[in-house]
Amino acid sequence: MRQMRKKILIAIFVTLLLTLAIAGALGYFLISNKNRTIDELRELSASSKALAFAKDMKANYEITPSDIIEIAVKDSSFAAGGYYKADGSSDFYHHIITKGDDGKDKLTKIKAKKEDLYGRIIKVNASKNTPILDSILYAKDEGPDMYERIEEFNFLSIPSDLVENDYVDIRIQFPTGEDYSVLAGKKIEKYAGNTTVFMKLNEEEIMKMGSAIIEAYMQKGVRLYAIKYTDPATQLYKEEIVDYVEKYQNGIDAAVKALENLSARKYAADFQNQFVDENGNPVFIMTENIDGVAYATEESYGYIRESDRKEIEAKSNKIGKDDISVETISKYSGISVANVEAIKEALEINDEKALAYYKVFREQTRIGIKCTYPVKDEVLQVVRANPNILEEIKAEFDKTSTVAQKYDKYVELEKQLAAAPEVSYTGEKTKAEIKKEMEAIVEERTGNIQSSISKEYDEQRARRVAYLQSLVKGK
Repeated sequence: MRQMRKKILIAIFVTLLLTLAIAGALGYFLISNKNRTIDELRELSASSKALAFAKDMKANYEITPSDIIEIAVKDSSFAAGGYYKADGSSDFYHHIITKGDDGKDKLTKIKAKKEDLYGRIIKVNASKNTPILDSILYAKDEGPDMYERIEEFNFLSIPSDLVENDYVDIRIQFPTGEDYSVLAGKKIEKYAGNTTVFMKLNEEEIMKMGSAIIEAYMQKGVRLYAIKYTDPATQLYKEEIVDYVEKYQNGIDAAVKALENLSARKYAADFQNQFVDENGNPVFIMTENIDGVAYATEESYGYIRESDRKEIEAKSNKIGKDDISVETISKYSGISVANVEAIKEALEINDEKALAYYKVFREQTRIGIKCTYPVKDEVLQVVRANPNILEEIKAEFDKTSTVAQKYDKYVELEKQLAAAPEVSYTGEKTKAEIKKEMEAIVEERTGNIQSSISKEYDEQRARRVAYLQSLVKGK
């Protein structure tokens, strides 16, 4: 009996131990799971921010301040090439991949601003709230051409699926089969439907287009047309690894040299009657006006004998590297002002991470595409001498044709017919008389209207050609 009681007590004790063990394991699991859930909730509620698009964006669109917003993101969603502000931080950082001392890729964070993205161009379509990454952007062309202007064209043969922000080549095709590129890689700034497009052109491009248009007017069968790029980001741009720190330093050296040259040329302009050439002959100094200041031209300054030029350079103002503005450094280095400022600051505080980033900077540059259209000198001279030649031709020769005038008369008679009396006692036209006039117009036009229009078109074209030929020949 005692033995049995002992066995029962042992069984109860073992059962109690097992129960406690199971309860302990369950409690540990619940507490651990609760802590993990709390951590996940904390991560989900983290107030880290990313720069993202404020609206749906189209490929080849240039980013403006209104296109950027801040969105809440989890730290675990940070990606290379993005712009992030960690929870509790007041600054954004550009997350990039650089090479470590061991040659392996590592994540580097560079202090950034929203302004760094202004002017960048998006490669692909992107939805609203998409985080902005370097992989979907390429750099805007550095140093916009001050002489670029928006030009309107409404005579090109264009692709049926053309839309704004597409990139195109403008080509000219002759009846002989010759086909040349007039302009390459031009962005359609605006598309007004039908054949009317707007493009940004510099002075040289405007002259080339004007010459091509004149040739199209003067010669039958010449076709001016546009063809689209399927992937302008890769067809028009290439990516290179460039040492921007070295490029920055070279830009400063170039700026110093250029500014000191200007200073010397100003000195030469101020004392222009005091210099001779290598043979001792007086040098006549020609001057040019730059921002209201007279400078000796580069050519005439070069005629001054070398010993005098050295004396001039010694007496003229010396330019210190610290005196050069970031805008000037940007001009002579080809680096954007934002990047110049960042490199300058990194050098001043010896920011090794930033300098490492800029030493292997991925630079997107425009691929040089040679245009093959052989501009005729005599045609180019006409375009230069007559900047408004196309408008003049249109105003002088595209007058309302006689066929159109007769059609307008027919429409006017139709209006009179509705109010005309059947019988007139006051001398006004009756319905029968008006109908007779209308029938005469119809009879005249029926059967030969197409030939009439073609004849008038040919006559107008012949007059255009004669007019243009007289200009080209200087008559």
